[in-house]
Amino acid sequence: MTLWKTHRSANTRLTIEIKGLPGKAHPTVTVTGAEGFKQSVTASTTLSVPPGTVRVTPAPVKASHATYYTPDDVLTAVADRGESSRVTVDYRIAVSDRTTVLDPESTGLLEPPSSSQLVFARASRDARSLRSGDFVVAAETPLTPDGLVRKIRSVRERDSRLIVRTEEASLREAIPKAVLRFGTPDKDQEGGPALAAYGAPLRSPADPEPEGQSEGTLKLDTMEGKGKLKGLKCGASLPLMKAENNGIVVGMDGTDIGWTQSTVTMHVKETTKLTLGSPVSTHCTYDMELGRMRAPYVTAQLLRVGPFKVVPELSWRLGGELKGGAGAKIEYSNPIDYRVTARIGQQDNSVTTTGWPPKPTVDLVGAAEFKAKATLGWRITLEASPVIDLLVAEVHVGTGMALESEIDVLKENAKVKFFAEGTAGVGIIPGLLGEERSAEIAFPLGKPTTIWESGPGEVAAAKPKADPSKANHCPTSAQLKAAVAATLRAPADVYLGTSRCWSSWSAVVWSDAPASDMVTTSVFTRTNGQLHLATHLVPVLDDPEDPDWLRDCRELRGKNPPADVIDFVGCPTSTKAPSGTIDGAAALRRIEQENYTSTVTADELAGMPGPLRAVPVSCVGSANGNCSGVFFFYGDRYAGRAFASQLRISAQTGTEVTLSRPVFKDSDPTCCPSGGNETAHVRWNGTTIVSTPSLPDFEPANEPL
Repeated sequence: MTLWKTHRSANTRLTIEIKGLPGKAHPTVTVTGAEGFKQSVTASTTLSVPPGTVRVTPAPVKASHATYYTPDDVLTAVADRGESSRVTVDYRIAVSDRTTVLDPESTGLLEPPSSSQLVFARASRDARSLRSGDFVVAAETPLTPDGLVRKIRSVRERDSRLIVRTEEASLREAIPKAVLRFGTPDKDQEGGPALAAYGAPLRSPADPEPEGQSEGTLKLDTMEGKGKLKGLKCGASLPLMKAENNGIVVGMDGTDIGWTQSTVTMHVKETTKLTLGSPVSTHCTYDMELGRMRAPYVTAQLLRVGPFKVVPELSWRLGGELKGGAGAKIEYSNPIDYRVTARIGQQDNSVTTTGWPPKPTVDLVGAAEFKAKATLGWRITLEASPVIDLLVAEVHVGTGMALESEIDVLKENAKVKFFAEGTAGVGIIPGLLGEERSAEIAFPLGKPTTIWESGPGEVAAAKPKADPSKANHCPTSAQLKAAVAATLRAPADVYLGTSRCWSSWSAVVWSDAPASDMVTTSVFTRTNGQLHLATHLVPVLDDPEDPDWLRDCRELRGKNPPADVIDFVGCPTSTKAPSGTIDGAAALRRIEQENYTSTVTADELAGMPGPLRAVPVSCVGSANGNCSGVFFFYGDRYAGRAFASQLRISAQTGTEVTLSRPVFKDSDPTCCPSGGNETAHVRWNGTTIVSTPSLPDFEPANEPL
């Protein structure tokens, strides 16, 4: 007799979590697997299953006057021998029992809807089931190009038609829980779609190609005037800033947006080229929008309803600071191809990326003393039909690259660092019955890393070489007159007076009429015989303390001219200490003119230590303290303001103001922040106030009271 021993594979543990249902709901979830395994469960549990692929099939659940569905009809998991697996069955869709969803391929409508009426064919089964108080929902179709959500007021027959009187309704009333899905769904093991049926193809054959991606080019060039230059703050000379984005491709396949849980998946591919430099000595700050571009629409599926078009809009920003000597120039090229996936819920948020950070190449073109910080950022927002705007009130993906470049000519060294401010993150603000909830995620990089450093002799080789044919001679009277005329906003006569010339500087006194007491002193820098305006100064007779005159002198001193230039134009050799007094009544009037109020009296304000003073204010009519801010005064001048919820003055010494504000987490009510406090220090830098760290709503100024 022969004995045969049958060996069964060791089973593994499969945990099934069921969520998203109201209390007392009765779900049924069927689990099938290898070796003929089949079992139904009605609550979260852990099963012992054979190794292999496991299919989990949740049935629709009727509860609380609605039918609940999962986004996918079938969920799969691979149960490896000896290991535990987990499947989450999340009922993220709920359709009210009083809601009828029209078939996108055959709505039954005979004509486009009016603002208060729908006309159906009498034979329409969907229309004949409608009653007063019900809801009707439709996807985007030829007769409903923006989709449809209405509440029924009455239904009556007229000949071969059904006339349905309606009123406006929100998607949340008809479908209390909804999911908007982008792109082709995953497929199950047999290759068939594992997506809940919604009665319409993923895209119409008439849709334009390509769908789901955008390709284009954006350019900025400060020297040629291409692109948007608003937000660039410099002295008399512009820096060299060129930014170019080529071959931009954006995809959103795999994105699911819902009220309680969202998964946003983005694929961004492009080549970014950035050039920073200083043709002449310059010091600039910049925060500018490089441009916007609307991509071809993508088709998203409102699950259990049908297709809706969503239009992505892409915007690019460039920000930072640049300070450099004449001739510095450095180029970066970034081939970018990354994917970011963010899961955003009411509690647990996470983000993962591949292909980030990018690895730019760097080319040192011209060497001079130079330091620049540049943050290049992207942002993608979505526009959609009003029917689904509660789901896509705002969805954005933001990415930033933070670079710091430095050229040290004396040490003959140059380097570029990639900083941790660079992030790849996702944010979503879904509408919740008019209430906004935001969830922001940032993907942090590691410590600052040096991505490029010059080699031996590279900085010396990049230094500009003197050109004997372009000697830096002093300008002639004709050249000075032409240089002054070129800086004027409107044509005017130019009568020259005294002029002086130094190694790289020139200055001239002039007026627009002969023998006039009203004169202007113009100061120029000179490079290779070319004149570049540094500043115009207008001296005020018998008033050496005139604020405009002192401001112009501060601007000139900030360009580090020789002492002989300062002496020629008549500016004081250094910034004089401002008056310690302030007109308290005038300062309070300035606050009231801006529609704010303060509990500080004029005498108390004048008695504060100066010259830098901070005054707490609140919006006129505000009672809860959330609309609060601080006005700053320097000497007898208005210096700016800052605003944030519950912003407070912790201390002020006359030279520094310490501010504090609570940090609100996403789930915090307006009364009760739980993120601790943030402290900022505000100081006067010689021309304006600055805050460290920066405040979200900070507006420096320098104006007389």
